[in-house]
Amino acid sequence: MEREEALNPGKSVFVSAPAGSGKTQLLAERYVRLLEENLKNKALQEYSEKFAGRPLITENILSITFTRKAAFEMRERVFELLLGSKSEELRKIGRHLLEHPERIRISTIHSFCHSLLRRFSLEAGIDPEFNIIGGWAAESLSLEAIDAAIRNIIERDIGVRKSLQACLARLRMRKLIQNISAITKKLPITDPAFARWQGERNQIYFEIFKLAVDILKKNKKEEGCLEYHDLEVETLKLLRENPEWLNILYTFNSQIQHILVDEFQDTNFYQWRIIYALIEDWVSGSGIANEMFAQPTLFLVGDEGQSIYLFRGADVQLFREASRMMKENFGREGRYVYYRPEENYRSLDAVINFANFLFQKVMTGSREDNLKTSYIRFKKGREDKQKGEVGILLSRSPKKIGAQKMRELDAEIMGGKIQSIVGSSLVFDKEKGETLPCQWKDIAVLLRDRNSLPQIEAAFKHRNIPYVVIGSKGLFETPEVRLLYAILKFLRDPTDDLSFLSLLFSPCSYLSSKEVNLIARAPGFTLLRRFEATKLSGKEEEKRSRLLSLINKWEMLAFRSSTVEVLEKVLLDLKIWNIYSSDEEAANIKKFLWMVQLLESEGLTLWDIAGEIAAFSQRGDEEKGQIEVEGTNAVNILTIHGAKGLEFPIVFISRIHEVSPDKRTGIFVDEAREYVSVTLSQGKKEESEQIKWTRQKYNLIAREEQKRLFYVAVTRARDYLYLTGIWPVEDKVKKSSWLGYLKDAFEIEFSSEGPRSKTFLPEGVYLEDGKNYMKLPIISPPKEEEVPTLDRSGPLEEPLEFVRVSPTEAVEIPPELVGEGGLELGEIMHQALEMISKNRLTPHEVEGFLESRSLNSWVRNEIRRHLKVMKEAGLLEKYVIPDNRESYSELPFAMKDKGKVISGRIDRVILEENTALIIDYKTHSQNEEEIRKIYKPQIEYYKKAVEAIFKPASIRAYILLTGSG
Repeated sequence: MEREEALNPGKSVFVSAPAGSGKTQLLAERYVRLLEENLKNKALQEYSEKFAGRPLITENILSITFTRKAAFEMRERVFELLLGSKSEELRKIGRHLLEHPERIRISTIHSFCHSLLRRFSLEAGIDPEFNIIGGWAAESLSLEAIDAAIRNIIERDIGVRKSLQACLARLRMRKLIQNISAITKKLPITDPAFARWQGERNQIYFEIFKLAVDILKKNKKEEGCLEYHDLEVETLKLLRENPEWLNILYTFNSQIQHILVDEFQDTNFYQWRIIYALIEDWVSGSGIANEMFAQPTLFLVGDEGQSIYLFRGADVQLFREASRMMKENFGREGRYVYYRPEENYRSLDAVINFANFLFQKVMTGSREDNLKTSYIRFKKGREDKQKGEVGILLSRSPKKIGAQKMRELDAEIMGGKIQSIVGSSLVFDKEKGETLPCQWKDIAVLLRDRNSLPQIEAAFKHRNIPYVVIGSKGLFETPEVRLLYAILKFLRDPTDDLSFLSLLFSPCSYLSSKEVNLIARAPGFTLLRRFEATKLSGKEEEKRSRLLSLINKWEMLAFRSSTVEVLEKVLLDLKIWNIYSSDEEAANIKKFLWMVQLLESEGLTLWDIAGEIAAFSQRGDEEKGQIEVEGTNAVNILTIHGAKGLEFPIVFISRIHEVSPDKRTGIFVDEAREYVSVTLSQGKKEESEQIKWTRQKYNLIAREEQKRLFYVAVTRARDYLYLTGIWPVEDKVKKSSWLGYLKDAFEIEFSSEGPRSKTFLPEGVYLEDGKNYMKLPIISPPKEEEVPTLDRSGPLEEPLEFVRVSPTEAVEIPPELVGEGGLELGEIMHQALEMISKNRLTPHEVEGFLESRSLNSWVRNEIRRHLKVMKEAGLLEKYVIPDNRESYSELPFAMKDKGKVISGRIDRVILEENTALIIDYKTHSQNEEEIRKIYKPQIEYYKKAVEAIFKPASIRAYILLTGSG
């Protein structure tokens, strides 16, 4: 009955949905109910026919999510409900929306802001063709602005300069820049007018920040770009401060009458103010929305227990504030529903029993307390009769040991336990609907941070456990990227002895350490001069002479070729692809090349590129290259934040004995008021009472978030959950650690016989001594499936010319074949077809895919048309959508041919018995004969590559013209 009330299209609803309760399904059902209500409303349909020229279906419904994945998933659920409906009318609408997905307004908050700013760009005073930047490109602009602001203050403003001098008497310039940079990261704003600064000594920060923001805004305007947080700020200013804000809201409210918001607990202060600005007329009961033919509604869904993005500005206090606002304003005349689902459809009894018992003791807040998290018990919603299990695996340290050694022991426990359950424990396969022995891929290891990743990887390698790290950071710490970076710096400056020494000591030089030390001790001003002058003996001299010859060629090549081409030549000459041959290493190398190419596309020289990369290599948090993990039978290792929204049959949570390190920089941001309050502490000894109060409040918020992070980790488990940790030898368990929460809740103590509980343990939950799993024998390496392996380069002899096969480089294309915007169309079309062929995108999810990219309307409409043509001609189903045939997308290859190394990627290869089909996508829509003539050499290369890789009995190659079928 409560669920039906929540789906009532005439009421505004606040849904507090626990993990696994099916909130996405609830959102999709609400969406379809609103759609049905639109169809019944004849007055609304007549109005739409009169002013829009077509019946209204979904255009007055706006659904906002906070991730692209969530937007895709909701679209998928909506289509499932429509196409699987018993109503022929709804099925017909579903088919219509498949053909016109642009009529469905389901997008991320940033995508919504993006479209609103583009529509009202003139009113907002921004470039209508603005680009979005992020990551290290945005940080580079920010650091440049901070540096310029400080220089400006030093040179011009005498009064502020004195404050700066006083500040620098207490801390170094580098620390000052770090603090200002930290403020810009913590504040999701680009307008100092939104901020209120606490503390007299903090005024210098405000002056620098204010000036830096002005410089940054000017630079962005000149570049025609915005950052993601700019989208929020500019949208809020458009709706609140712009002289045309009433007209803008009137235009919006005349089109949108229903707003649905997913994952509301992840909302920050500015996002909530944007949403509130959109519904303010509804709340007051005035405005265009109430004059229309449909009762406007707001539908918010979230779970305060899963609010774990404090570092991104998410504020869990807004969750309860919004609930109270909706009750006060929509509660009039019975138009408000608060709904709390009780069922968890994800987890088995043991996991649910464990979560209920633990978190009702840990999360002790109430609905009236905005800072502390409250907990409401839930019950099993799954129908299968399995019970599952939760194991708390603890090992007592033999003596007082350091954190690194404790992590090693923890990883050993986990490795042994994983080894013991694979093939023996039974998990429920959702796709097959049956219980099967667990495989490596059914297991996920969830990390609070990546500090223990080296120990886990070492333990897994020791036990031959296959694993894949998802979203791993530390790109510049990998040996292959360190080597490439050293070579890049050496090519920039041949007198950089340290970088050259890195190359000589690397396996790619093929020189022994003895010979390198001999060269290093020889006389000479630079290491390169010593390397040139020193003569070695025998084969070592041949290696030295060959490397010297290569260096001379690279230096010559650097004068007439791009930096990327020089590095690609280095990769081939030194056979780096052969030495660093794993998928992970190859992905890291490709990402490094991509970064160099991106910087080069901005007009930077080799010297500038090396300097830019140097700045970002110091951060240490650049993500490694991503590899394709779908279908890989390996243990998944990822952070808890990365696992948000996911679920796994078996979950391991490691290092429960540790307390999360305090990563704060003395900067406290409070966004819960009309203005953002910024407080900077210069040390506890100098803190005022106000700053001490702010610090205490922030500590409480941080502790509560760690509890929620624990809850999110636990509720990712479907069938089995295992927690591993080390019990300190002196029995002093840290109270705020996750082990401390377990110790208090279950009254755990450790004796000579192992851990035991002095109280009731829920059914399916047990304690065990982790040392039992450290002693398990090592398993033999898993047998790998036979898959075609691609030689990335092979041992290459001189002289060879490197040639990349691609439509824009290997052949000269007449401009009339490509047309204006044709290259962008081809690139985006290829991306979409690749994602469809790899099951990462369904054809009716393409609209969401297009929304996530900044495209002009011509390209967007052309992609829709091309996909429609391919679908109607049966080409999508025959050649793109995966089936039971063995197939590959964007297949890379490298081969020798007539003294050249030919490399490239083949759009699509499908193996049918003894025949290989090659599909090459082309977006050109005219002159087919000319296209065949131009691309014949390229297709011949593809045939030779497929012959070498797969050795089929026959090969058939097709050029698929996506625009004409």
